[in-house]
Amino acid sequence: MRILIYLLLICVGFDLAAQDSGTIIYKLTRKMEDAPNDEDQKRFASLMAGANISKKQLDYTKSESIFFDVTGERTSESSDIDASGGERKMVIKIAKNEEQFYKNFDDKTTINKQDLFGKAFLIKENFIDKKWKITQEQKNINNLACIKATALNSKGNNVIAWFAPSIPVFNGPEGWDGLPGLIIELNENDGEFIYEVEEIRAVKNLNIVPPSEGDKISWKKFLELEEKKLKEMKEMYGGNGRMIMIKTEERN
Repeated sequence: MRILIYLLLICVGFDLAAQDSGTIIYKLTRKMEDAPNDEDQKRFASLMAGANISKKQLDYTKSESIFFDVTGERTSESSDIDASGGERKMVIKIAKNEEQFYKNFDDKTTINKQDLFGKAFLIKENFIDKKWKITQEQKNINNLACIKATALNSKGNNVIAWFAPSIPVFNGPEGWDGLPGLIIELNENDGEFIYEVEEIRAVKNLNIVPPSEGDKISWKKFLELEEKKLKEMKEMYGGNGRMIMIKTEERN
């Protein structure tokens, strides 16, 4: 009976991935780092709430895939009246995310395009074994029967994935793949990053172009450079070193 049910699920999902290539849209939600404790921080957190949700696209074929941001540039603003009756305005502008994650399933390599303060870097690596543990736990997500799997990320944090055996696309968001079905939902480090599938489309003759513009660098060297740049920004501007364009105005 279990085998029959599994085969039926595959037949139901096959239409969604009948083509050798397609597009999958994920919603990414990021957890806020710190809870606000005063009015200005609450205003800032409210503005950033929208920035913590973005759209990601996974284009795939049998041999390649590329994962990238499709949210685009965003601007959030708010205004209020201070104690003296003047208007205060806060504007936050977030540039378009240019990062990309490319996979080549034939030669088992990845190219991770990262942007660091306006400069592009290309990090080429071999596939990393995810060491998934597939559990017996199941749940229904958007009318898809999904199975729970767990793993650890590169920092040793827990990752929970829900994959659909009925969709034979053995891929997922960012660098996550290797399960017997499409990853429909992924929770990394207790909600720090949550990916959720919103749309699945079959696309004929999809052409995937690996990222090629940027300085080639190892992942270790990139992390060292990132740490150095963030330290410089922290010393210059304070905070955690992450650059956000903030404009405030006061009008009487």
